[in-house]
Amino acid sequence: MPWRCFTPLHTGARFLKLAALLAMASPYPMFLLVQTREAPAIVLGIALAVVCMAAFYAVIAGFVSGVFETRVRYERFAPDVLVLALGFDIYREDPQSLVEVSTDGFGRLGRCVVAMGLPTLVVQEGGYHLDALAANGRAFFNGMDAGLAG
Repeated sequence: MPWRCFTPLHTGARFLKLAALLAMASPYPMFLLVQTREAPAIVLGIALAVVCMAAFYAVIAGFVSGVFETRVRYERFAPDVLVLALGFDIYREDPQSLVEVSTDGFGRLGRCVVAMGLPTLVVQEGGYHLDALAANGRAFFNGMDAGLAG
């Protein structure tokens, strides 16, 4: 059953606490930047608040998804193809990552994608830990190969 692959790759409470802290703290820099009355600072302040809140809601959605079976949410959704935006910036040592996906985790993700049984287009985006980028890419595609073979 392919939906069993989609358990959270990171389930620690530390991540949820960090996201909640960012969401609570995001209005303060926004207010300080808006008070400057300079257009670039105002835009930056509002963008910062929006990004922090969006990240918080994404985290909440990730934790809620662990409560409800994926099968329940996706069994009536029948796509013809899957377009995957594969961002390697979720790697645990990536300077922009707030999660802790390991190289092995990318392999697991590749196997799960294949388990969906859909024609798949993978578009690579993101990934700023350049020393691990090639290894993470190999792990993902080797995982896809393993999923196809097994």
